[in-house]
Amino acid sequence: MRILLGTLILIFLVSSPVSAQVGDSFEVDITFDMIDRSTSTFFINDQDGLLEPPFYVYQANDGLTGLFNKNINVGDGSDGVFNATTYAQFSEGGDLSGNIIRLNLATYPELNVTEFDLEAGWTIEPIGNTPLIIRSTGTVNIAGTIDCSGEDGEDGRAGMGDRDVVSLGGQGVCGGGNGGDGGYQSTNATNGTEVGVLPIGPGQAGGRNTADANGAGGGGGGGAFAPDTPGLDGPSDGKDNGGFALGGPRGTSFEDNVIATQGGGSGGGGGGYADFGGSGGTGGGGGAGGGSVYIFARGNIDIDGFIDASGGDGGAEADTSGPGGGGGGGTVFIISRGIINVAGNVNAERGQGGSSAGNDGDGGQGRTFVNDLTDDNDFGFTGVAANVLPPALFADWGKTLSRVAGPAAVADPTEVSPADYYEIETQVLDTEARSFEVTDFTVYGNNPGNGIVVVQMKGARTEAALELTDYETLASGTTKVFQDSRFYKVRVRATNTSRQNPLQITGLVVNFSKSQVNSFEFKSDGGGCGAILPLVGSGGSGPGNADGLREALWWQSLLLLTLLLAPLSLIFFRRKKRFQLSTI
Repeated sequence: MRILLGTLILIFLVSSPVSAQVGDSFEVDITFDMIDRSTSTFFINDQDGLLEPPFYVYQANDGLTGLFNKNINVGDGSDGVFNATTYAQFSEGGDLSGNIIRLNLATYPELNVTEFDLEAGWTIEPIGNTPLIIRSTGTVNIAGTIDCSGEDGEDGRAGMGDRDVVSLGGQGVCGGGNGGDGGYQSTNATNGTEVGVLPIGPGQAGGRNTADANGAGGGGGGGAFAPDTPGLDGPSDGKDNGGFALGGPRGTSFEDNVIATQGGGSGGGGGGYADFGGSGGTGGGGGAGGGSVYIFARGNIDIDGFIDASGGDGGAEADTSGPGGGGGGGTVFIISRGIINVAGNVNAERGQGGSSAGNDGDGGQGRTFVNDLTDDNDFGFTGVAANVLPPALFADWGKTLSRVAGPAAVADPTEVSPADYYEIETQVLDTEARSFEVTDFTVYGNNPGNGIVVVQMKGARTEAALELTDYETLASGTTKVFQDSRFYKVRVRATNTSRQNPLQITGLVVNFSKSQVNSFEFKSDGGGCGAILPLVGSGGSGPGNADGLREALWWQSLLLLTLLLAPLSLIFFRRKKRFQLSTI
């Protein structure tokens, strides 16, 4: 009887865990650091603490393809702040000598910053020949210089001692083509180079002349993204010397006002070599094409300094040799969700041919796009239009930029297709419970009448199972229970219906309660004897669930059986030992 009483006491102590019910509701504020940025189609504005629809150029008209929309991406700010305290971080090898920031475009194919501030007296000289792309979730201030201009070709050389020394063509950066080398001795001049696989051609080399005193031909001008009209926006042929040595044919231009193709101008051709009766010289090198600069910002853009993407000039002729052709102008594309002020200069002009006669071998004009959101119907940016050369295409062709992307106002919002939604998902979040229920949620934002917001949630027992689970839409004021769920994710879908005053989301708070703590409990009788027992519903069942109750009873029955058999086994072993002793 004493043994049985002790056993019953022990059973009570180890099989009666303290209740794990948690009935208190609490709030989860979905903050920006919980968002899965890789899947978000919203613009996440960390600076202002809101979610916005993405931006785009709305109903631009390039005069060729009719009205169109063009998406604008201001980046995610992942490279942090660009200012005087971080210049060394962005400059190759930390070298800031000469107040030059040597930005390696292979390391930073796109600069994604939260703020861009280039102070006066500082110059960015990119390394590499891909476009310079700056995306800022905040403001952009340029008081210094961004130099993506094509290098000038070297001048020709006269005199017997220099005729075997090549006059090099200029080198392109930021997506500009190289200029051709000038001809020398028995070596012909070379053509300029085009930019990648673009439909614009480089200037061709000028012809050599060793039979007439009229001299050699000049290099042709490099093509660019402009109307292909010689003498106006297009490039021109190289200098032709009396028919004995023809100038190089001009490159070809291609009008691309929507910037469907990134890139700068092509290089100019090198000038021909001249040698007649002991006179003559090496041809001038062709100028490189201007590069490409793309700046996209959520905030205001102020340009008090200089952005240069102009083509390089061709090298001058020397003692009847051919001059180099000029490089084609590059591309400058500046878009802001705020206001753009150009008090400095923005240039993407053509390079000039090296001929003293002028107009021979000039490159094609470049292209400049500058627009902000101050007005949907006109040029928009403040400052002097003459500071942007050639004049910005948005002004010339009447392009406009919408305030944000999104369909026009719709009569029946239910007809909006899923493709018109913008959404974010949270990362996987942990309730540290076995199940939970959502009691309510609140969405905070600006212009709530100009959009539709849907909040969805999914829950699962494990993270792996969560990824295979479908979202369920939450209804405000209605409780939603997620059984057998510890992990969860939230998705917010929104449709914007106004370009002028877009829907913006500033916060989301979800109210829910944990149904049961996800843990095990250890119980002891104080004498060092005890057991680790799962709580009710260890198989993922919530409180009051039949499966959870059966599981708990199974554990308790197993423990009870073990404890009841323990005294019998002890008696058995003792009797066995006495029997063995009696036989010795």
